[in-house]
Amino acid sequence: AVITQYIQVLKPLKEATSRLKGRGASDRFSAIHKIIPTFKAILKAYKSLSKQYTSVNFNEADAPE
Repeated sequence: AVITQYIQVLKPLKEATSRLKGRGASDRFSAIHKIIPTFKAILKAYKSLSKQYTSVNFNEADAPE
């Protein structure tokens, strides 16, 4: 279902938010060691998710959004 796909797409962002939660102004410079690996994890997750859509012709009227 579409809702399940949306949840799957948003999951890496939810995990990243949880991983970086609580990083306030006093901790802003020490958090960089967590931010870069978190962005790498997000990119890896989205590259993996995008592989299932490589054969889709997005110019068709009934193509996925």
